[in-house]
Amino acid sequence: MAEIRNATQSPDQIVKYLELEKDDFKTETLYRLHKGFALEFRSGTSLFGTKYKVFTNHPLEGSRGFVRGDFHALEWQSTVQSADETAFFARITMRIAGSFEYYYEDEETNQRLGHGYFVVNPELKLARGASGGPEVLPLDSVVLQTVITKLLGPLTEWESRLRVAWETGYNMIHFTPIQELGSSNSAYALADQLRVSSKIAKSLDEVAAYIQGLYKNHNVLSVIDIVLNHTSTSSPWLKEHPEVGYNMENSPHLRSAFLLDYLIKELSGEIAAGKHASAGLPANITAGSQLNKIKQILWEQKIAPAKLHEYHLADTNKIVAEFKEKIKEYKPIDKKYQGIRELDLLPGTHSRFGATVDLDAARAYFHAPTSADPNDPNNWKIDDAANKLKAWLDRENGKKYEAVQSHLSAALNCIAAGVHYERLEQGGPRYGAVTNEHPLIAEYFHTFEEFKSFEEAEAAVTDPARGRMIMAHNGWVMNFDPLKNFAASDCNVYLRRELIPWVDNVKLRFGDSHEDSPYLWSRMKDYVVQMSSIFHGVRLDNAHSTPIQVAEYMLDQGRAVNPDLYVIAELFTGSEGRDHVFVNRLGITSLIREAQNAPDSHDLGRQVYRFGGEPVGSLAHLKVDRLRPCIAHALFYDQTHDNPSHIQKRSLADVLPTAACTSMAFAALGSTRGYDELVPYMIDVVKEKRLYRKYAEQIGNGDNNDSVDLRTGILSPRQELNRVHHLLASKGYSEIYVDQMDPNTIAITRHNPSDHSSYVCVLRNAFNKPPVEAFEHAPYLRPLEVEGVLEEIVLEGYLDIKGEPQFQESQANITGYCDQYELYFAKGIKFEESRLLEINEETRKATHKRQIGFKYFPPGAVLLFRISMGDKPTASLKKIVELMDKASRHRLAEICRGLTLADFNRILFRTAGEEYDDGLGGGTYNIPKYGDLPYCGLQAFRTMVEKVRKTNDLGHPFCENLRAGNWMMEYFANRLRYYASTVPLADWFDAVFNEVKAMPRFLIPQYFAMVVTKAYNVIVKSALERFGQNVANGSAFTMMLALGTYQMCGVVLSSKMPPLSPALAPPLPPKIKLVGRDEEINGVVSMAAGLPHFTKGWARNWGRDTFISMRGLLLLTQQFQEARHIILAFAGCLRHGLVPNLLMEGPGSRFNARDAVWFWLYSIQTYVTMAPDGHNILKDQVSRLFVNDDAPPADPGTHNQPLHDVMQEALTKHVQGQKFRERNAGWNLDQNMDNEGFNNGIGVDLSTGFVFGGNPHNCGTWMDKMGSSERAGTKGKPATPRDGSAIELVALCKATVAWLAEMSQKGVYPYGSVTYKNGHGGEKSISFADWDKLIQSNFEKWFFVSEKSPAEFVRRDYVQVQPMYKDTCGSFHFWADYQLRPNICVAMVVAPEMFDAKNAWAVLDIIQARLVGPLGMKTLDPHDYAYEGNYDNSNRSDNPRLADGFNYHQGPEWLWPMGYFLRAKLIFAQKQHDPQVVRSTIRYVRSVLARHWAYIQESDWKGLPELTNANGAYCRDSCETQAWSIASILEAVHSLQELSDH
Repeated sequence: MAEIRNATQSPDQIVKYLELEKDDFKTETLYRLHKGFALEFRSGTSLFGTKYKVFTNHPLEGSRGFVRGDFHALEWQSTVQSADETAFFARITMRIAGSFEYYYEDEETNQRLGHGYFVVNPELKLARGASGGPEVLPLDSVVLQTVITKLLGPLTEWESRLRVAWETGYNMIHFTPIQELGSSNSAYALADQLRVSSKIAKSLDEVAAYIQGLYKNHNVLSVIDIVLNHTSTSSPWLKEHPEVGYNMENSPHLRSAFLLDYLIKELSGEIAAGKHASAGLPANITAGSQLNKIKQILWEQKIAPAKLHEYHLADTNKIVAEFKEKIKEYKPIDKKYQGIRELDLLPGTHSRFGATVDLDAARAYFHAPTSADPNDPNNWKIDDAANKLKAWLDRENGKKYEAVQSHLSAALNCIAAGVHYERLEQGGPRYGAVTNEHPLIAEYFHTFEEFKSFEEAEAAVTDPARGRMIMAHNGWVMNFDPLKNFAASDCNVYLRRELIPWVDNVKLRFGDSHEDSPYLWSRMKDYVVQMSSIFHGVRLDNAHSTPIQVAEYMLDQGRAVNPDLYVIAELFTGSEGRDHVFVNRLGITSLIREAQNAPDSHDLGRQVYRFGGEPVGSLAHLKVDRLRPCIAHALFYDQTHDNPSHIQKRSLADVLPTAACTSMAFAALGSTRGYDELVPYMIDVVKEKRLYRKYAEQIGNGDNNDSVDLRTGILSPRQELNRVHHLLASKGYSEIYVDQMDPNTIAITRHNPSDHSSYVCVLRNAFNKPPVEAFEHAPYLRPLEVEGVLEEIVLEGYLDIKGEPQFQESQANITGYCDQYELYFAKGIKFEESRLLEINEETRKATHKRQIGFKYFPPGAVLLFRISMGDKPTASLKKIVELMDKASRHRLAEICRGLTLADFNRILFRTAGEEYDDGLGGGTYNIPKYGDLPYCGLQAFRTMVEKVRKTNDLGHPFCENLRAGNWMMEYFANRLRYYASTVPLADWFDAVFNEVKAMPRFLIPQYFAMVVTKAYNVIVKSALERFGQNVANGSAFTMMLALGTYQMCGVVLSSKMPPLSPALAPPLPPKIKLVGRDEEINGVVSMAAGLPHFTKGWARNWGRDTFISMRGLLLLTQQFQEARHIILAFAGCLRHGLVPNLLMEGPGSRFNARDAVWFWLYSIQTYVTMAPDGHNILKDQVSRLFVNDDAPPADPGTHNQPLHDVMQEALTKHVQGQKFRERNAGWNLDQNMDNEGFNNGIGVDLSTGFVFGGNPHNCGTWMDKMGSSERAGTKGKPATPRDGSAIELVALCKATVAWLAEMSQKGVYPYGSVTYKNGHGGEKSISFADWDKLIQSNFEKWFFVSEKSPAEFVRRDYVQVQPMYKDTCGSFHFWADYQLRPNICVAMVVAPEMFDAKNAWAVLDIIQARLVGPLGMKTLDPHDYAYEGNYDNSNRSDNPRLADGFNYHQGPEWLWPMGYFLRAKLIFAQKQHDPQVVRSTIRYVRSVLARHWAYIQESDWKGLPELTNANGAYCRDSCETQAWSIASILEAVHSLQELSDH
């Protein structure tokens, strides 16, 4: 209902709302927002009733800039008049880009209740847009090319070497680092992060000037790599600050790993020198069998003698001796060690046998004596503790030994695997002989000195000065948790040799914060700030291995100088959830995704679909909509710069289709310099020294070893693909569809949801090198079906491969293939000119759907064409927009203003039974493969729209049905033509739907949904305005409940209300006119008890249900005239002092309910109190259907009486006492009741004032289940007779007589007492005031049960719980008086003054503990012997407690008493005179109402059920929505609001 409320945001502002739930900590959930969006935090149902605050570190308006640790409390706001949680929200507008957090905590306990992140995208801008000024560049319009900076040459040559990028339409260039490189010349081994390479420029200012010129002159943005987790081994500042690395001093846990590394290096040198050749291990390793020899020699000759395990063990004897001396100090055990259950072996000095134990902890653990014992001269207690420690140390040493041996065994296997890959594997580098340049395996540690022996190396690791100069290399660990540090002391990666090392780099050791390594943090901060100041974005290199707290801090510093910093990263975390952790923490804008990772064409298409865009024909998003989790934005590369050439990985033929495929993705587009030029090898970031070619000044002078032009490689089609990619995002082609036409062919559609034009790209991949014959005789491709007008072929082309392509390598420049292929490329051509397509006459003439055939489509072919919707649908679209505009919606609102309650019932709701009852056909709409909708009216279709919109499930049967035909739209309007009052609305819908029908079929669901949504909002707004400001401006919950009035109240021909008096004063009920019929129908609405079971005929109108529901559904909603007419209609049927239970239009009324008349009288009271001039109803004329109890039905107007006389008669009959037998008693009236059950009686005990009635054979209150199972022996036996004085009837009676005493005193009610005949034929009277006092003085002593209750009022042997109030008083089955039931709550609400406040509060606690369920109230205490919580009316067993649903009111949880319970809590909380009690009660009530809000939102019926089974379980025999359930919960919400107002 969010779209109904009057929000305060700008009309054009997009609002996303997030419902917060208790204990919801979202570390792996990603939410992405744009600047300018508003984010609203709302309470989820689990937080209803919790007083909490929401905090975020996104800056508020007027606050200082972003500081990650500064959190601001958001103010709760409300734009409506309501006290329930659905009315409140905390809003913040997204002002800056970056990564932000929110959390929420309990105001009283400060306990954190939940936490999460949201990422705001930066706003990129081109220097020049279409208007000539700056223009926003959507993220999905980014077209990026990666260049390896060192291959551009000096800065003076960049312009000529980079020109190919902007000439071919790239709008962003990603540069690898521009810094001074290390000795390896790797692009990512930086020697000095704060200096530009001398080979590029003299200063960073020169680079900054060029980057700015690149932007201003060529409209190209730039991104730079930042490398944070390692530095080159030749970095000069390493020697000055060795603490920045993981060295032997600050990371002594790596000592054994370094010594292992030394042993491997030593063996490598020996193998290279041929020392092991005679043992079968030559320098040139050529066979797998030699791997085992490496492992054997390494183990036997190197590792085993080195005894590396000793670095992890303890010196047992030494520690035990120290332990004994420690004991003899006889000090008390420190508190922190008392009760210690575990002892840890500590690493100690990380030297041989340097492990140790905390001796004080050991004293406690082994219960060492703390004082000298003169009786123990031999210190056996000390020896005993020492022996236990020795045994423990021996065990721990054994465990450590086994663990280290396991690590070393793993190391041997990893070494063998590495040697196999580097020297034997087909796809590996195949290094050949072991040499110093290519050692046996790469080293894990960098040393600044050469060690001549193992002993010298070992001496160095424990020497602080030398040890700090031994540093761990950085690298990559397969399948390692990216949130952990693989060089930390709790990891064994280096010892197990699981690292793939980068031997030219040292891993940097930041620690957890700036204090751990001040120099390193400061240096890297300066580096990041420099780069962020110069470039528009940064690429976080090796993001998954960069400590997340480091990257977070550095990027915050970068955004401080460049608020719209574009951040991209490549992650290898192994899971999408872990990816999101990094995106959330770092505010990564785009994650690099690679087309080369797709194993086949199908998966490539899946990636395109997954990385962005909505499905074609999606239902339009609302401006106020739920914030939905998403995946990280993608920068989709055809090939990254650190992967093999696409030609190597796949084939030359596949270069163009993969480029086209990524260009069609709704994502940022990435490519690598060399891809477009058909470079057939990977351009190595370490070894490559040649330069990129320059761009030829004139077309035709390029395509040689020195320069390129648009004829080179695929540069011409790339230019067009880049143009189209930019256009698709910038012009709003936000919808996507991917069709796998055959195993190698994909058709990708990008659709514009505004003008409904589309770009369709068909491409045939060639993941494997195709034979030359495939270009001579292209494989068949099935026709493609499209819908729309064919406008133009944007481009088509393929690489026609004639033979084996030749590659002429240049010594100076990077070159690609140049012959044995021919590029066919054409753009902007007519369909008739295509080499690939075949357009026949039928295709040309088609108006909507058409099939496009392919005459030649070889491997590597690409076709991109544009289609429009056509003139007629375009005209219809324009008309739809006009019909949905503000003026048209105003016309719709005007139509609604003249509608009645019954009209809105017909428009919005109505079940199949109600619709069929008109005799005009109808029934609810059936959706094939889904089923019948719950309602005929608009609400059912709106619910379906929202259900589909929630997941954008365009494959839902609802959408399929709309695409297949116009039946739904015709049904929608046609059913409104049966009644004259709704014909104008039918005309309005027809006018709109006639235009929708003209749209392409795939768009019908979208526009049907748009019409339904907007029409629903207008109609419901108009409908709710009838209910007054408290509802119309109420919360979403209030409005949804109030719509229950329209659900339940309508005119049904087979359940007409009895005629009102012809003498009735205006306003009179409306008349209803059916189209094509002369007669007019009485427009008095009736109220269905529940849907779908109680909709028509005898089953619809129940007096009890109607008047229990009246206050909530008709009086709180200000439907006073409808309430008045119903009160008077039932008054006309009074008989035996009762109003009908089953109305059956009057003459067929059944008078078997003792409570209906009291709820009727209470409804009159509330009407008089709430309606304007409500007391006038007391004088309204009532047409008595039965002149006396025995008279036949009379015609309307035969006998008129004012309502107050009818009321007085009802009261008199009760005081006088009545016994009667139901008319037509027997099988035809009630098949299940026995003979005695038809005998009824009512009366008042004048000694107490209590109303009473009934007998053990019938059930005259709402708990009215009559047994019907002959097999179980319950037929004719009421489950809950509740004869005697039922507590709620006593309360209703008291409320009535107290009110009448007041009305009589004011002269509004003409009677002040009730006169009755005594047993001697005389008359006596009892005044209303005396009757009221009589009940008041007797209630507590007769109904309240506690330990102090006098024996004369309580049967102790039947008391099951106390304190309590009896359910009945004087029942034939006296034990039934003591059953704990929720009827107490009704009494507390209607007559709270009748109760002692303390007693009532104590009993409410008992009720809360025993009877409250998730949605409803248990109808019987679960501790009662008769309790059965699950209702099944189809139970045909012989179990008398369950058969035929005998337990209907013996435990199942009914909803309507819940409303009374909550109101009772609010009433009596105030009577405790403790503000804290009131506050906690309000929170409790809100927490309970949360469950009803959750239910009604998810219910297809948009209502609350009659009952649930035990603990809120669904009950299939319950009505899906029930009048009194909705009414009582609406009353509770209203009471909550009233209390909050005060």
